[in-house]
Amino acid sequence: MGLCHTGAIPVTECSTSMWSEISSPEAFAQACGLLQAVLAILMWQHRAMRRGWGLGWLSLSMATGALLNLAAPWLITPLLVPDALRQSSRWLLAVAMLAGFGSLAAMVAGLRAFCERPGWKPSTVFLLVWLTLPVMVILAGMLRISGVADWATLVLFAYGALLCMDAAKDERGVGHPLLAAVLVLHPVILIAMGFASMDVASARYFSSAPYTIIGVVLFSVALNRMRLERERAQQELHALNGALEQRVIQRTQEIAQRNEELAFSLEQLERAREELASSEQRLQHVMTASGEGIWDWNVRDGTMYNSPRLSEMMGFPLEEQHRNISVFDTLTPPEERAAIQAAIGHCLEGHGPYRLEHRMRRKDGGMLWVDDRGDVVERDANGAALRMVGSVADITPRKEAEQALRAAQERLVHAEKLAALGGLVAGVAHELNTPLGNALTTVSALHDGLRNLSNAQTSGTLRRSQLEAFLDEGLAAGELVMRNVDRAARLVESFKQVAVDQSNLRRRTFDFGLVVQDTIAMCRPSFKTKPVTIEVDIPAGMTMDSHPGPLEQVLTNLIQNAVVHGLGDLPALHLRITVQALAHDGQQGVEMVFADDGQGMTSEVVKQAFDPYFTTRFGQGGSGLGLYIVYNLVQSALGGTIALKSTPGHGVKFTLWLPTVAPQSVPSAIDDMP
Repeated sequence: MGLCHTGAIPVTECSTSMWSEISSPEAFAQACGLLQAVLAILMWQHRAMRRGWGLGWLSLSMATGALLNLAAPWLITPLLVPDALRQSSRWLLAVAMLAGFGSLAAMVAGLRAFCERPGWKPSTVFLLVWLTLPVMVILAGMLRISGVADWATLVLFAYGALLCMDAAKDERGVGHPLLAAVLVLHPVILIAMGFASMDVASARYFSSAPYTIIGVVLFSVALNRMRLERERAQQELHALNGALEQRVIQRTQEIAQRNEELAFSLEQLERAREELASSEQRLQHVMTASGEGIWDWNVRDGTMYNSPRLSEMMGFPLEEQHRNISVFDTLTPPEERAAIQAAIGHCLEGHGPYRLEHRMRRKDGGMLWVDDRGDVVERDANGAALRMVGSVADITPRKEAEQALRAAQERLVHAEKLAALGGLVAGVAHELNTPLGNALTTVSALHDGLRNLSNAQTSGTLRRSQLEAFLDEGLAAGELVMRNVDRAARLVESFKQVAVDQSNLRRRTFDFGLVVQDTIAMCRPSFKTKPVTIEVDIPAGMTMDSHPGPLEQVLTNLIQNAVVHGLGDLPALHLRITVQALAHDGQQGVEMVFADDGQGMTSEVVKQAFDPYFTTRFGQGGSGLGLYIVYNLVQSALGGTIALKSTPGHGVKFTLWLPTVAPQSVPSAIDDMP
């Protein structure tokens, strides 16, 4: 027989008092139900705050217990009626067995969760004990074994202790489903066992006993939660402190690194400032030493900065370093303004740097020559020029020196031409000497014959035979005089034509072959005593509209150059002049090849043959202007080209191409030639 909650009154003896006191346990059960409902609400709110499923199970179990206790007057009282109890004994037994198996399944699930936890390895005996205890309690209640209530209480407290132990070790809430099973299912089992054994007092006791355990378990769980939260907070605080310390260390290192970088940057900035100052000073020294002025032009607004040297060069006050570009336009001569604007526009369009030598007018009216150069240094996204800088150098002394040099060169060229003309005069004089001498001798003999004839007539000794002989001699002498005088006249006329042609650039239509023949005839007396032969191959009827004077001078210089430099120690020199019609780039012209079989030239001499004042006979009468004059006359006055090929020992070969119609405008370099 079971015991009541006092542990001393048999069931049959306390039944009457129980019937009389039924209202007291019902009120107690309802009060406990209200307490359970309040705890369930608080736990559910706590679960909502903590997001923990373990407290959710516990609050659910509390709510279930609260419903059971609040419904006790309608559930327990009918069960206490003996007839109803006897009629429902089978039902109670079935409920008890189902509750027991449910509790067993909950315990198995909880123990399985314990076994799956890392570090938790319960022994087989431990598992067997905790698996068999509920079965033994159920069987004891069914067999109405005395002391079941005490055993049940022991099991309940053991489960509570186990859950407290587990709650202290497990922060994941694995034991909360088992706690729910103990607090909900196990009291139902015990109540059913109590009614099954007719132990109403035990049933009342068991119906109120779980709430005693609830206080212990909840207090343990609350303490464990507080400890876990405190430990978690400490761990988080420790982690935060560590992270903060690490961050402080990292930030300190970063600040130190930034300070070092800043110090290094400041040092670099100071060094760069010093280098910039040194560079500016060096640039200023270079600008001062070079004597060049600097200008900086803002293309958009037209303002221009000019350095003090440029202001000094142009005669402006040194403090006036900013002015509009239009001011400089007024300082350029009108005849050069278009060329300057075209060159600057070419640079602004991105076709290359700007450079031009031109004249500029100083503020005081004086003129100076400048070497003006610049380039665009800044453009916008569309490529339009924004900024252009450059320099201006005063080249007036150089231009004056070049002008003086050009005048000296012109005088030398004139002297060279006069020397060549003098050679021609000497040759012509030598050629004229023979026919004139022959004519003079013949005339003298004729004069003597006439005097003798006159004396014979005066003395009366003149004979017919003497007169006839004189007449025959006179006719022969007249013919001889006529031939020599005619030859002299032709020589004079040829010399006159060559002299006139070489003394000016008169343009006319002429026969190319006749000009060549006349020039050779004029030059032949100069090498008459030397072993020089000239072969000419020129088609007849080759006319040109050009300048015969420069052509004759070119041929004269080439012949003289071949005789002087080509013959040397050779026993003989052969010159060959070949002319043929040849078009070049769609333009009609002639090709003249002047070749000799003389000593030839080295490659170094060939490279410098057309340079002014270059000669291989320095100190021997060579001026070094012969081929230089040839090159300039062919390129400028005649509008053609000339090329030279030579190897030592194999003579030289000049190839000239001349247009049939010479250019209409003759370059100033030729116009300046006298």
